Amino acid sequence: MAWHCTGKTNAELINNLVKSGIARPGRMAEAMKATDRKCYVPDKPTAYQDSPQPIGFGATISAPHMQAYALNSLEDYLRQGSRVLDVGCGSGYLTAVMHRLVGPTGLIIGIDHLPGLVEMSKNNLAADGVSVSDSELETGAETGNADRRDIPDESGVQIVLGDGREGYPPLGQSSNSYYSELESNPIDPNIRWCSPSPSRPSSFTTTIDASLAPSNTENYATAPYKAIHVGAASPNIPPALLAQLDSPGRMFIPVGPAGGKQVIKVVTKDAEGRVEVEDVMDVRVSLEAC
Repeated sequence: MAWHCTGKTNAELINNLVKSGIARPGRMAEAMKATDRKCYVPDKPTAYQDSPQPIGFGATISAPHMQAYALNSLEDYLRQGSRVLDVGCGSGYLTAVMHRLVGPTGLIIGIDHLPGLVEMSKNNLAADGVSVSDSELETGAETGNADRRDIPDESGVQIVLGDGREGYPPLGQSSNSYYSELESNPIDPNIRWCSPSPSRPSSFTTTIDASLAPSNTENYATAPYKAIHVGAASPNIPPALLAQLDSPGRMFIPVGPAGGKQVIKVVTKDAEGRVEVEDVMDVRVSLEAC
């Protein structure tokens, strides 16, 4: 079982995850070994337990096996130079692992709505030897261009404060038609299921007209993202995140109500903009980490 993957060291923990078939060997396992979990949990003696850990501010860091499942789903999109959004970045652990997977030419944006976690994440990353850019996002109001958002340093790691469910940066007026299309044809578990069993569908496919996507994507220095990881549950798949997912691209997100059944969904957008959503597993995740 997953909790048997606990190790005495970070390397032993990762080796146990690999031996159990939970973590992939190769570049993913090496990135996890290079990211010492002890840098990202307050309780150092329990750093290598395969269990969730409190990190303060009412938040937790997920168990290593759950983070390995997320990385398994996203690894094919975490290539050198990829742009990645980590929603609910918490203590910064997965931000660091994904940074090591995309390399120095990639860009990782970690976003959290709690100032204390944003500061903690920056400090943890620094302790782990990951350089975090101090560049601040310029908005249209600051540049005089309502559609332009710039980040001076378009590679490396940035940790920002905000509601990650709105995407980063939040899409502007040019995407109103795209939002309208999403809201009138919501991602719903009762439509166009591919599974032959409607009582327990495993995936469904829906297509959104790619012509309605924002035409000035190049004006947003960070989006679209090849991979989006969401570390906190959302009642539904946020339209803003789906809009900022690249074609092709993939998102890993827990979906469901607070206190109710939540399901990990893997959202894959192909090169033509078609979207497939697959239910992976039932979980219980905090709704407070975004």
